[in-house]
Amino acid sequence: MGIQNQQFGVFLLLIIFGTVIEQMVPVFVAQRTLYEARERPSKTYSWQVFLCSCLIIEVIWNSV
Repeated sequence: MGIQNQQFGVFLLLIIFGTVIEQMVPVFVAQRTLYEARERPSKTYSWQVFLCSCLIIEVIWNSV
C-alpha cells in the first residue's frame, strides 16, 4: 500500500508539472521578446537573471 501511494504521488507530480510548464511557455515567449528588444541592448541585467525571475514568478502564480 505504501509503495503504491508513493508511485501515485510521483505520477501526480509529473502530471501537474507538465501542465504548469505548458501554461508558462506562452508567457515566457512574450517576455523573452520583450527582453530581446529592450533589456539586452541596454545591458540592464543578464539573461540568467531574467530566466530565474520569470520562472520564480510563474511557478508562484500558477501554484496559487
